[in-house]
Amino acid sequence: MGSRSASRTALVLLSALFEKKTWRQAELADRAGLTSESVRRHMLELRDEGVPLEREEDGNQVYWSVPNTWGPAGVVIQSTDLDALLRIVIRHPKGATRDRLLARILPALPSPALWRRMVEMVSTGSESSDHRYLDVVEDAAAKETTLWMRYFSSHRGVVEARWISVQRVLPPDRLVAWCHRAEHLKWFRVDRIMESRMDPNSIYHRAAVRDVETYIGASIDGFAGQEPIRRNVFVVRAPDDRWVLGNLPFEADAVEPVADGTRISVDTHATISLARFVVGLGEAVHVETDELRELVTVLARGALAASAASGTTQTDVQSRPSTIVDGEPSDSESG
Repeated sequence: MGSRSASRTALVLLSALFEKKTWRQAELADRAGLTSESVRRHMLELRDEGVPLEREEDGNQVYWSVPNTWGPAGVVIQSTDLDALLRIVIRHPKGATRDRLLARILPALPSPALWRRMVEMVSTGSESSDHRYLDVVEDAAAKETTLWMRYFSSHRGVVEARWISVQRVLPPDRLVAWCHRAEHLKWFRVDRIMESRMDPNSIYHRAAVRDVETYIGASIDGFAGQEPIRRNVFVVRAPDDRWVLGNLPFEADAVEPVADGTRISVDTHATISLARFVVGLGEAVHVETDELRELVTVLARGALAASAASGTTQTDVQSRPSTIVDGEPSDSESG
């Protein structure tokens, strides 16, 4: 038998094993057009070349099989990539999807017991029900198909029907979409979707990539108002500025060292969200732009009024200086 026919025979046998993990030797002989003895010889050669073949006899029948984890059930993943894939799955929030993937991946690794220990000890994923509508949201974005949903509006406090054209899906389980009712881009949260399905009968609205990028860039922590984008500037004194720069919940548009700290500039149409962050910095911050200063003042006065109503006076607050120690806020100098 020539080398070409031998190669063809090997391909026929391997193809059969990809389709089904266990075969009777007689079935393989019929498929390959060979004698049973010729199939036996080729299977032994494949085993010598590293294919994890197992041979079993049951009466007059001979069976050849490979492990369920061997071969491309869908795609072939190298062992080094499988290692990396498992680490990603381990860090995923706990839920049915994570459990299913772990059950598929763990048996294919050389030391499954060690990896099971890692699942128990190193899992960083938080408890989750695996947002049931995240898949359909992602599919709607990829297929550019309108998404219908029953959505809980925290602003109105009701569940209402919405048609949206998903533009981006972003962590943590948030999406930017064109709202067909409001006729502009809006943020939505996957965990507030009560029911959802794709609606191919509605026309998908594709927003300009630049508009989507600008909208996301000018948002803060998944929130964007409808006012025009404005520049907001504030200075954080040293040494508190080191902690602040490492914990900004948004991307600063400009950062400039100044004599007493760091000047931070943010272009956003979510100034109220920025004000909520800035007011928490207390005496460590000086606001330079009018709108941000007014919002910070309103929030601070509201907090003081609420504290006074609960029995905490402004004097009590001022008597407890706040600073940032070792990268974390602290109530006192001693930390």
